[in-house]
Amino acid sequence: MIIYLYRVGDLVEPHTDKAFAEEVLELGEPIAELTEQQWDEAGGMARIIDDQLFLGRTEDEIQAEMDEAERSRLNDPALRLEALEEAMLELLGVQND
Repeated sequence: MIIYLYRVGDLVEPHTDKAFAEEVLELGEPIAELTEQQWDEAGGMARIIDDQLFLGRTEDEIQAEMDEAERSRLNDPALRLEALEEAMLELLGVQND
């Protein structure tokens, strides 16, 4: 299956039916055509950033997600205790396998 991406203002609309998008919705020509695999690899996300098509998450979004996961992990009392234990063992030079 092909995913057709159309620019609508500052947004991107994905469609699988090119004729419908162009003739009924009158979206004009697609700005990109992706395979289903490419679309899935982009996490089903397409946007316009700095007037360019961008697929997937930005490095800043990925980093923010990782930072949030780390904050959540550190705020979980059980995981915080585990992290402290690992840090103490590391300081003592003990390997915990």
